[in-house]
Amino acid sequence: MLPTGLVLGVMFASSIHNYRKKMKKVVILNHSVKEYSSWRNVFNEGESDRLTHSIRTIDVLVDAQAENNVTVFFEVSDMAKFNSFLSSPELKTAMEAAGVTSAPDLKVLISKN
Repeated sequence: MLPTGLVLGVMFASSIHNYRKKMKKVVILNHSVKEYSSWRNVFNEGESDRLTHSIRTIDVLVDAQAENNVTVFFEVSDMAKFNSFLSSPELKTAMEAAGVTSAPDLKVLISKN
C-alpha cells in the first residue's frame, strides 16, 4: 500500500497538470470610444455573442484621466472562436454603433508555468 502523502501528492500533481492543459488565455483589449455609457450599453448587449465564442468578460476599466479610453479583460478558452469573432461583420457593426473611435489594441497573455 502506498503512503497517503504520496497518493495525495500524485493526485495534486495530476490535477495541476489537467488545470494547466485547460488553462485559458487572457486577452486585454484597449480602445477609445466617443462616450462611455453609450459604448457600455452596446458592449453589454453583446455578452451572449461573446460567450458563444468562448469569450468571458473578466473586467472593464476606464482610464482615470480619460473615461473614453476603455480597457477590457477577457478570458478566452478557444482562440479559433475568438479570432472568428474578431473578424465577424457583426462585431464591426457593433463597434461602429458603440462609437469606437480607434482600432483596438490587443494583447494575448498565457501562463508560462
